[in-house]
Amino acid sequence: MSNPAIEAMKIVAGSCLTLIAAPILLLVAIFASMRNRPVQVGFGPQPLLNHVYSVQALRRLGFTAESYCIRPYHITRNFDHILIEDPPGFLACLPPRILWVRLCGFAWSIRRFQVLAISCHGGLLGDIPVLRCLEPMLIRIAGVRTIIMPYGSDVQHLDRNPTARFREALRVDYPGIETTAPKIRNQVQRWSTHGDVVINGCDWIDYLDRRDVLTLGHFALDTDGRQVQDTWSAPASFEEDRPLRLLHAPNHPAVKGTAALRAAVERLQEEGLPLTLEIIQDRPNEEVLEAILRSDLVVDQLVIGWYAMFALETMASSRAVACHIREDLEQVYIEAGIIEAGELPHLRADEETIEDLLRSVLAEPKLLERAASRGRPFVQDHHSLEWLGGVMTDVLADLGIHSAGTPANA
Repeated sequence: MSNPAIEAMKIVAGSCLTLIAAPILLLVAIFASMRNRPVQVGFGPQPLLNHVYSVQALRRLGFTAESYCIRPYHITRNFDHILIEDPPGFLACLPPRILWVRLCGFAWSIRRFQVLAISCHGGLLGDIPVLRCLEPMLIRIAGVRTIIMPYGSDVQHLDRNPTARFREALRVDYPGIETTAPKIRNQVQRWSTHGDVVINGCDWIDYLDRRDVLTLGHFALDTDGRQVQDTWSAPASFEEDRPLRLLHAPNHPAVKGTAALRAAVERLQEEGLPLTLEIIQDRPNEEVLEAILRSDLVVDQLVIGWYAMFALETMASSRAVACHIREDLEQVYIEAGIIEAGELPHLRADEETIEDLLRSVLAEPKLLERAASRGRPFVQDHHSLEWLGGVMTDVLADLGIHSAGTPANA
């Protein structure tokens, strides 16, 4: 069968689905508006590690909160609801199963949560053509509020990406991104318009004009719950029997600058300089944390221009992190009063300068110790569960949602 025929069948099937599902979902939304929902905030449906920490932050303050996803990634399974394994309703067992999980899951979510904390991909209808356009209306009819919390690929599109190298890296890591750009533009516009609150930050400010709440990034960690050394001491020098131990974890190698890092390490090794590179991919978060503690320097990303969870995990573990930081983004957060000039603890490097940074570290190991000593306090000030809980408490108060329970140790 030809591709045009297949596409025509998809269009027909999609149209039939919309004609059947839309009025049913409308009735579900109307009935959902008449019931009391047991949980204040639901974080999903992407299986993001940060959702787990966001739930912890709110539960500590006495809110009811849960995380949910369709299926988990390799990084963690610690979600309250994995819908593909615990289907929300008997229809979710019918083929095509993923479609019914999304449809039944959407009905479940608007009956369970008072607030949906979602990305610009939207909720559980976000991947269903046409229905994703109706999702904001259905959620509003149900009386559910929305907090938009972008995370990266849900907002990054080529049209508004200001960095030529980053644009090229996106094309490598996401083949066909030009064809998906209209969808991303539309979903950014959709949820920027219809979300109740937009929490902006990171490099997302390049793509989102709306900034109800501006943060360095809404990522947070349980800094008190991890068993790590509070300090890290640099050796007097790196030698053959004690080389500089580098760690890199490229979920997307092009945007992380993996090739440039490998090339820099190989050149230095050919010169006889003592350093090793460990690359870890597609591993659970527990193994990543163990790898961080084995390292002297974690190289995060050399292209994007800001930092996220991997860098935070590193700093919270009292290890130094090398990262490309765009000065224009840094200046935005300085002018907003979120950070002070020179406060970011990252060692700065990009694809062109990573070799120079490694040479400097090999010559002066104390550079690592100084960076490591600044990292953990920075995370505690700007990315702790207490910090995120304060941000979310203010946001929820604006939506009329207040803590009504006893703080939980979750």
